[in-house]
This record gives sequence, structure tokens and C-alpha cells, in this order.
Amino acid sequence: MPVVQARLLGVPVFEVDGRTLPTGGGRVPALLGYLVASRQVHARERLASLLWPDVPERNALASLRTALYDARRILGPASDLLFVERTRVGVRAEFLGALDLAKLEAGALDGERFDAASAEAAVAAYGGEFLEGISVPDAPEYDDWLFVERDRCHNLFLHAAWRLGRDHAANGRYEQAAGFARRVLAVDPLREEVHRALMLFLAKSGQRAAAIAQYQACAALLERELGIEPLGSTTDLLERIKANEPLAESEDGPTPVARAAIDRARHALRRASLPAPLAEQAG
Repeated sequence: MPVVQARLLGVPVFEVDGRTLPTGGGRVPALLGYLVASRQVHARERLASLLWPDVPERNALASLRTALYDARRILGPASDLLFVERTRVGVRAEFLGALDLAKLEAGALDGERFDAASAEAAVAAYGGEFLEGISVPDAPEYDDWLFVERDRCHNLFLHAAWRLGRDHAANGRYEQAAGFARRVLAVDPLREEVHRALMLFLAKSGQRAAAIAQYQACAALLERELGIEPLGSTTDLLERIKANEPLAESEDGPTPVARAAIDRARHALRRASLPAPLAEQAG
């Protein structure tokens, strides 16, 4: 039986024997993404209420049956991926290939142990926002799950990328460390602590002019997006770089603050022009 290769980070893609399956729109790709991501068995009633919350249960169950039929038709020869019983639905792990989400989780959730190869695989697996482009109108619980999972995956990526950056910096490989700092900023440009770390890595690798330019880019971004100035620690680092003073070996990287908190702070600042100290606490 063919194995399904699924990519859930970025625009979701399901492949069988190298052929991309046309999942189309509507709730079918949302259902497939949920089942594959959760890797659990779910009660039919639970799935029906999740995806069709505003219709009578009988109608919601009928819509679920139709979506499952469409999903199995799309999967074709790999339809055994779906575990479908009268009361339960799930996926069979033996018909699911290497999952990018699993690589991200394995490489980032390593506790105190650091495995560079696993962290690199996690960073490489992060192809974009979790289930990018997927949304289900009038299904708030599904949207809440999607929001939380997107935030979780985002922070897992930050954690893995930053640990790689710190590892390179600890071993004097500052150009490689700068590369991972840039990767973090590419997906989360408002992380001032990462701008500060990138300034340090550039300066330590002999690129003082680039470090100063990075401060300027950071300051312009914070002013444009949040209406605030860089933190004192960021400005102090700039002055030390300009004066060619000795620099610390490392800077703190991304804090475990959910993107949701940063987004809320950003919107609040735009609405109310909050003073910088509060912005510092939020960021």
C-alpha cells in the first residue's frame, strides 16, 4: 500500500508516489490537516462539531461523511491512511511517511540535551506557517486550535534555530551564528533580542559596519511597526561596537513569548501609543 508524504508546515501538501494530490478547497484539506497533525483517533461527533458547529448534529455528521468520502477519493490508492469506523476516525501511522511537523517537534523539544543534527532537521522542516492558507469559516474552535498550533510551531522553530545559533557562537563560528539569527528574523522580524544578537555576531566576526547597519535597520523597524526606540541594552551594544570595546561572548536570544502576546502588544501600541517601558515588557 502506498505511503502518504505529508507536509503541514507551509501550504499543506500530500503526495503519493511523488504525485501531489489535489486536495482542493473547503473543509477537506482542513480535515486532513487536523487528522494528520493530531495523529490521534477522534469520535465522529467531535469532528463534526469542530468543523460544522452551527448546524444540527445530524447534518454535521452527514457533512463529515461527505468530507471523508472526498478525502478517501483524493487519496486514491493510499486511502487506507484514513482509519474510518462507524464512530471513530483517525489516521494509520504505518501509511504516513516522515512528517515535517514531527521533525520540527523532535529537533526542538530536546530538553537540556542538544543534538545539532536534529535541530538542523527541525529548522529545515519549517517551510512556513502551519497549515498556511487553511481556514474554516464559522468554526471558531477549529480556528482556535489552528492559532495555537501555528504559534507553537513558530516558537519551536525559534527555539531550534536559536540553539543552533548559540552553538555556533559558543564555538567561535560567528558567521554561521549570524546566519541562524537572520533565519529567525526572517520569520519574526520584531524580535529585538535577535537583532541585538546579530549585531554581536557580526561585530565578533569583524563586520563592524554591518553590525552598525543592523542596529539602524532594527531601530527603523521598531519605529515603523511599534512606534518605539530600541532598548537601552541594544543601544549600549551599538556604542560598544562603535568604540571597538570588548564584547560579551553571547547575547540572549528569543524569549519564550508567544507570538500572540507580541501581536496583541503591537496592536495596542498602534491604538493607544503606549510608552516604551510597557512595550519593553510586552516584547
